[in-house]
Amino acid sequence: MSRYWLYNWLDVQGITSLHDAEARLQAPEVRESLKELALENRQDDTPPVASGPAIVAGCGLDLSGYLDCSDDSCRRFQVDRLFRQAWFYFDRIVVDDAVTRDVADHWDSKSVQSRLLSHIQVVLYLRSIGAEDLVEFREKRLCSVHFEKHLREAGLEGLLTEEEKWITYLSQDADVLLRLGPKDKVDFDFRHPDSEIIIHQTLALESCSRDLDSVRRHVLRDILRTYATHLTADVLAARAAGLPLASTLWLHRQILQEQSRTPTAEDIAFSLSLPVLANVSVKDLIRIRRDNQDGFERFRDRLREALRERLKTAAAETALALAKEIERDLIEPELRAIRLRLETAHSTLAKKTAVGIVLGGLATTCGLLAGAVPAVAATAGIGTLIATAGGGATKTLDEHRDIQLADMYFLWKAIGHRG
Repeated sequence: MSRYWLYNWLDVQGITSLHDAEARLQAPEVRESLKELALENRQDDTPPVASGPAIVAGCGLDLSGYLDCSDDSCRRFQVDRLFRQAWFYFDRIVVDDAVTRDVADHWDSKSVQSRLLSHIQVVLYLRSIGAEDLVEFREKRLCSVHFEKHLREAGLEGLLTEEEKWITYLSQDADVLLRLGPKDKVDFDFRHPDSEIIIHQTLALESCSRDLDSVRRHVLRDILRTYATHLTADVLAARAAGLPLASTLWLHRQILQEQSRTPTAEDIAFSLSLPVLANVSVKDLIRIRRDNQDGFERFRDRLREALRERLKTAAAETALALAKEIERDLIEPELRAIRLRLETAHSTLAKKTAVGIVLGGLATTCGLLAGAVPAVAATAGIGTLIATAGGGATKTLDEHRDIQLADMYFLWKAIGHRG
């Protein structure tokens, strides 16, 4: 996997913070160098992803900033959420190269520089948590002009024949605020309880009637097409890379479930939730993985085996349902077993050490009463302590070594870093 071109540009420009980026981008020659690099790095042919388990992140999780909150803290949260879902199984996560698309295609737009700074902040944050080489940026082909053509290419033509069904589905819980304007235009706010954002847009009414029910359905049709355009880009990107798609947007997941597709091991792995790690920072999780590569590989091999076995016997269930079964039947019991073995080993050592201290004290006292010199008496006491507790300590060390070779010990060690 080649290094993402934007990192090279940041290094050449000496940019290490958002403040640096704002200052450097004031210079016309710096902006021009950025545009030149973006044009040079357009990907006509999709290169292969590096070996190892990989997945394509869908919109809402692909760090593009589309259909999710663009606030600085929310963008960092998106990175954290992505890696909490992927760090313990995947070697590569393919995300959208929105920088190349924005700079190469929309450089003259007033909103591009603001979006560019947001993208740069995400890239710098990836570097700060050690995730730079776990992410592969690829430009997704977003095209609303040839909407129907791309839907068919992605196998989503059902959205065309069942468009009214999906508009009705949206209308059930959506809150649409309409503001009719002049020249057959409407400003609207779209809210949905399952969506993270409020969509503010202006839409031409064209041949649509201006009665409120007709305008509302016209708006919902536009919202459906917006989401469908991004879903199409996701599906085609995953297909081009030959990888599974991790889709988390509420409407995208609902549409894909209608496809009745059998989940893959990768689908289930990405759906796993590990709440025991909720208080461990993403930076620590990535570092733990790098520092414990052998343990990580054992953990992932066991998990991969369990996923494949579960798929052999599973009925037509969703990836999320199968993931919960894996958590319940494999991960939680093995973590409890490791905890019990560690507690038992420590308890045994503590008891043997306590007995050894008592017997060692008796041997020293008896030696003094018998007239032995203090040095000899002390030596006898220490010898008794070692003889009594040494076997327990050795057994405890052996037990620890065995536990460290357990398939789930890597996860147990990560849990130990909770704040």
